[in-house]
Amino acid sequence: PTITTDVLPSSKSLSIVTDGSDTEETTTSTSASEEADAEDSDSAKTILSPKKKKEMLTFPQVLHQILSMTEYQAIVHWLDDGRSFIIEDRRRFALEILPKYFESSLFHSFTRKLNRWGFNRANSRSNFQELMFESKYFIRDDPMLCLRMKFQRRKRDEESS
Repeated sequence: PTITTDVLPSSKSLSIVTDGSDTEETTTSTSASEEADAEDSDSAKTILSPKKKKEMLTFPQVLHQILSMTEYQAIVHWLDDGRSFIIEDRRRFALEILPKYFESSLFHSFTRKLNRWGFNRANSRSNFQELMFESKYFIRDDPMLCLRMKFQRRKRDEESS
């Protein structure tokens, strides 16, 4: 499962390929000044930063970069321990983040994908609207650690191959 990022000169394009079957492409236009600002800011390392060649990212890598984006902190963010993250607002997450970065904009599909990548649901603080997830290979200060995460195929996928 991989994600391909292809950035064009005056736009940002993100192509997502998960199990080798479905591909979705999202393109958003940006001005040259917005691109320059992105390069100068801390978010210059994000998946949408201008690059000349294609970059392959896994689902956990994309999620790790989203958690680093300051514009989404009210929706999803790392917890203080840096070992888990919380989705504070499911509705906004499904409306603003999922369609932009992932192939499905259905929240339950996203949580299923988290499970298949080895994430565990952590105990929520109190609100039913928020969800917390963790994985031993998904740590805020070690983004390369998530490369150890493996996509777990469903049993029926294994039987049919």
